[in-house]
Amino acid sequence: MNEEDKTKEQLITELVELRKRIAEIEKSETQRNQTEEALREAEARYRGIFENAVEGIFQTTPDGYFLAINPALARMLGYGSPEELMAEVTDARQFFIDPNRRQEFIRLIQTNGIVIGFENQVRRKDGSTIWVSENVHALRDPRGRLVGYEGMAIDITESKRVERELLAEKEKLDSILKGIGAGLSLLDSEARLVWANDILQRWFGPIEELKGKLCHELYDLADPQKECSAFCTLRTGQIERGESFAEIIGGERRYFQLTTAPVKDDKGNIIQIVELTQDITERKQADEALLESEKRYRSLFEDSPISLWEEDFSDIKKYIDSLRASGVKDFRTYFNNHPEDVTNCAGMVKVINVNKATLELYKAKSKEELLVNLKKVFSDGSDEAFREELIVIAEGKPKFEIEAINQTLMSEKKHITLRWSMAPDYEASWSKVVVSVTDLTERMRAEEALRESEIKFRSITQSATDAIISADSDDNIISWNKSAQTIFDYTEEEALGKSLIMIIPERYRDAHKKGLERVNSTGETRIIGKTVELVGMRKDGSEFPLELSLSTWKTGKRRLYSAVIRDITKSKQANEKLKQTLTELGRSNKDLEQFAYAASHDLQEPLRTVSNFSQLLAKRYKGELDAKADQFIGFIVDGATRMQEMIENLLAYSRVSTRAKPFELTDCETVFDQALINVKMAIGESDALVTHDPLPTVMADASQMVQLFQNLLSNAIKFRKEKPRITVSAAQKGNEWLFSVKDNGIGIAPEFMEHIFKMFQREHASAEYPGTGVGLIICKKIVERHGGRIWVESQTGKGSTFYFTIPLRKGERERT
Repeated sequence: MNEEDKTKEQLITELVELRKRIAEIEKSETQRNQTEEALREAEARYRGIFENAVEGIFQTTPDGYFLAINPALARMLGYGSPEELMAEVTDARQFFIDPNRRQEFIRLIQTNGIVIGFENQVRRKDGSTIWVSENVHALRDPRGRLVGYEGMAIDITESKRVERELLAEKEKLDSILKGIGAGLSLLDSEARLVWANDILQRWFGPIEELKGKLCHELYDLADPQKECSAFCTLRTGQIERGESFAEIIGGERRYFQLTTAPVKDDKGNIIQIVELTQDITERKQADEALLESEKRYRSLFEDSPISLWEEDFSDIKKYIDSLRASGVKDFRTYFNNHPEDVTNCAGMVKVINVNKATLELYKAKSKEELLVNLKKVFSDGSDEAFREELIVIAEGKPKFEIEAINQTLMSEKKHITLRWSMAPDYEASWSKVVVSVTDLTERMRAEEALRESEIKFRSITQSATDAIISADSDDNIISWNKSAQTIFDYTEEEALGKSLIMIIPERYRDAHKKGLERVNSTGETRIIGKTVELVGMRKDGSEFPLELSLSTWKTGKRRLYSAVIRDITKSKQANEKLKQTLTELGRSNKDLEQFAYAASHDLQEPLRTVSNFSQLLAKRYKGELDAKADQFIGFIVDGATRMQEMIENLLAYSRVSTRAKPFELTDCETVFDQALINVKMAIGESDALVTHDPLPTVMADASQMVQLFQNLLSNAIKFRKEKPRITVSAAQKGNEWLFSVKDNGIGIAPEFMEHIFKMFQREHASAEYPGTGVGLIICKKIVERHGGRIWVESQTGKGSTFYFTIPLRKGERERT
């Protein structure tokens, strides 16, 4: 009992004692003065407690009318003062909201004369409700007659709220523990077991026997201090994992994965450890089988531990296409009504290959023996499975899974899971379909449990930046994370228990309801496991684009759904802006290219006139004028000549786009030979030696490839310090061809490297090395048109190597 309770009990005791003393004083007139003084003292003490108590205190008549109320009770019920409350309310019982609770209170007080800890809801002045706990007892005179009631009321609204939240958390935890599908245990700070769920007890025994045991007492650990994840967690204070064999009840040895996480107090000390135990025996066996397979260098198909079939469904596709052309739309109804067509289609399937696991599964000595006995393998019950397979194929679904009964060549029944998928790049012809067949063993159960566990953990995460929402089969929201609140503006309290349609625009709600009904009744899904773009609706009714990834799972007969939702408003706007920018940029580039071509072409004629007449002046009047005049005329002739070269090069640059040809198979050997012919005179004059490695065949514009090689060879010959030595080579690097042109020329200064591929940029004067500085920019434009890159590596005085790439494209072949 705390101090406040002691004070309340002392108050009630003193009041009873006071009344006894008053009764005694009334019998003796001579003691009246003494009695009055004692009464004043007691009342003063009582009044101080009454007025200053934090609990509500009241007195009523036997009929429930208030006689006294302290300030705490008035505040609790929403009134400014006791006087205001007593003026507006006379019967204390009218505060009860539930009439049944009011009758129960009256019955208890009348029967027992006292009520302790009576909880009920009451209505405050403003109409709001609160929870209170009341302690009330009857007041009687010395003759035992009832004169009223006295009691206290405590506001327990907050504790009730906390109690509800704790109950909800407990129910949620209980649900997780029941459906977790793995062993869960609690260890103390010494790693001794103190609690275990039902699954762990089924493996290792009842909790009474497990309490106090250490990890190495359950699992096969050679060095517990190093191998026990619980001991590791105690050392590191972090989540740790480990694996080990263990013998479970019944003597079977299973392989387990253990994950331990610390539970710490406010000071960071580990007070408990949570341990998750998962049976991964089948997964471990599969891993070991795969490792063994890799050690023996078996191929993925031939040596797979799973039965694999490679089949040709092209004839079935033709048949289904003909049915569709004849007007068949509902293939489920059609094949249900035409079982003979199902049988005929089964005969159209061509088995191309099977692996060793298939022969073992069906007890066949060879592929030939299996293929000639397929009718025995696929018993009468297989028709139903094949009919479902046909329906899935006809509906255009790329994958299919079903359980069925097969038979081995030794007449043994096999309950199998068949998975069917179209091989990539064969969707149009159906000429290659991969079918896997597995037994429904403990491995399947273990994988299903693991998959369910992973889905649950992903669904309940609250740390994701995307909205994660879970709902049941009735479309009611059961989980709503913080990002969902941010995106849709509904709080978790507003969303839980509500229908998903509140975040779906009204025009899409009917389709949503029909889809949900279809999945719940048939299991048929269209967007499960895919990422789709939809439209969502916020609390204020505004709509926005979103990206949805939906998953589903079943717990018993109950189907649940989880959705990962991302608001893609900004990315949509950015993509739209990017499209507009690219369109405008393409239009601008095209206009610029046309302008450059037109301008260059139109400048040719007046420039030619200037050049011709300046040359005529130089020829006719040379020596007749003074020396300066001859020099000026020479400047005009040189300038016109250089301008004409620049315009011609500018035209050549624009023709890379304006006169481009479609890409076709181009033999680079032939292209390179033509480039050599074009620079034959320069090679002869410089006594250059040009060699090349074998060059490939690529998809390219042949004329532009000639120009590319010609420009690079011309550069290598022009910028020389000695007899030129030029080597051209090519090598395939991933999905592209890498070409190189290496020379022993003068090289490129480091400060000029960044300008080398810019228009009219030259490192040397034209008098020293003729040219306009356009050749390399043309090379760059040709390479970029082909989807490649071009760059140079060089050192001054040590030569240069120009590199460029041409991507591989369909139809190319390597030339050796």
